[in-house]
Amino acid sequence: MKNLIKFFLIAIILLSSYQFTYSQNISIGGNNINVFVSNKGIIGNNNSQGGQRPGFEYPANSNKYCSFSSGLNISAYFQNELRMISTSYIGEFKPGYTENGIFKSDSRFKFYKVKKTDYPGISWDYDNWHLMIPFGAPFHDINNNGIYEPSIDKPGIKNAEETIFIALTDSDSSSHNFGEGFGGGTKPLFCDLGLTLWTYNTPLLQNVVFIKHKFTNKSSVVWQDTQFGYFNDSDVGDANDDFTGVDSVLKFSYTYNSKNNDSDYGIAPPSFGLMFLKTPENVGMTSGIPLPRPSSLPECIGETSISTLEARNMLLGLKKDGSTWKVHRSNPLKPTKYVFPGNPETNSGWVNSNGFTIDCIGSNVMVFDSLYGGDIKLIMNTNPNSLNVSPGNSVDIISTQFVARGTSNLNSVTRLKQLADSIKTFFDGGTVIGIPSNVSEVPVDFQLFQNFPNPFNPETNIKFNIPERTLVSLDVVDITGRKVKTIVNEVLNSGSYNYTFDGSNLTSGIYFYRLTSGNFSQTKKMILLK
Repeated sequence: MKNLIKFFLIAIILLSSYQFTYSQNISIGGNNINVFVSNKGIIGNNNSQGGQRPGFEYPANSNKYCSFSSGLNISAYFQNELRMISTSYIGEFKPGYTENGIFKSDSRFKFYKVKKTDYPGISWDYDNWHLMIPFGAPFHDINNNGIYEPSIDKPGIKNAEETIFIALTDSDSSSHNFGEGFGGGTKPLFCDLGLTLWTYNTPLLQNVVFIKHKFTNKSSVVWQDTQFGYFNDSDVGDANDDFTGVDSVLKFSYTYNSKNNDSDYGIAPPSFGLMFLKTPENVGMTSGIPLPRPSSLPECIGETSISTLEARNMLLGLKKDGSTWKVHRSNPLKPTKYVFPGNPETNSGWVNSNGFTIDCIGSNVMVFDSLYGGDIKLIMNTNPNSLNVSPGNSVDIISTQFVARGTSNLNSVTRLKQLADSIKTFFDGGTVIGIPSNVSEVPVDFQLFQNFPNPFNPETNIKFNIPERTLVSLDVVDITGRKVKTIVNEVLNSGSYNYTFDGSNLTSGIYFYRLTSGNFSQTKKMILLK
């Protein structure tokens, strides 16, 4: 009996110590990647054993990495004073929240992590998820009433393999330090951040992590002309042989190896991407510029000694000194906010290896016609015009980091662009549930979305919206018009529906799926590729 009592006492002590442990960082996986996040808001950097190490591992458990560090930065005018929250290597957030302009924190403010397979009683995080609901923790609202009910609802993002949440704030002035790495060191903005990361283990999403930042103005002052931008130090294997680029159509940035043999990854190294999925006013990426490590390069583009004003300029898509980037060898020189937007695999357009043209303020035009791979960073921004954030208001930004590997270093970029397109299709199709408010809305019109994944083998998801209770038919036909499958033929209530189509018994080729209801009919194409 005494041994049994001792056992329970030890168990209680261990549980209590687990409950009140403040981890500095944690990793999220559940698929083919393993990504660290710190309790200062830094993503893809691992400082769990002291020092700084890369933290975006691909493949998982391979000890090979695609990114060293990244973070989403904020810059705004606070009563006409320029202030910033910097997140590049150290971070200026801390676990906690702001109350009446005062930094607050207690044992609740830690990482919370749940898995798809979790259930009540298996983990402290699962059972205590309700503690973070007031701070923006996501949940699967099973009964669609907008209220988190632990006995009914499920913590985390619906269908996600893993979900991590932490509540952070910048209101502790001691967390602001000019030595952060990218500007910083100002007074606080009094910003509370709900940071969510999640992954899926479904086809085409196994090399992807999704990230949501919910920024809330907890001050009594309007943030004026607010700007947001990622600082991204994405080292693909060896840090000293990388190139960067932007896709101005898909609107994302990427890093790839300058040669086809990396000392870490070997032949055909992968490419790493960073993309906005939801931004203020839906502007997406508004600029993408490089930040090279200086050697013989001009100071106005170098990474050393970046002040708050210089960081602000780069968040606006400018060089450190406020001058504009120019399209390489354009005549006359044409300003741009998208640097290296060409296609590396076809060597068309302006790519990293072509070099760049620089005209710093007060200096002559300098032309570099060839560049070699190096330790180069990226600044990727989303900047709506004159965004003012009033006290109590929030801004949601959803982004994704992902990796692809092809048959060569350049083909990896092509594969990455294909993956970026698939991620956009997945997200825009509304498959992500519970972002941002967990409130179910009645569709206002019929809508048939593009299937995902596409191409597919052998399964794909088809989503549609219906605004009223009605008889609905969803059919699949081949290229001759012959019906091969009826997925739905019944009366459905208004709402959003998502069905899985299995093409195991069909041959590879082009098929069409058609949604019909009354006078409404819409058809889309999909490709089965076995």
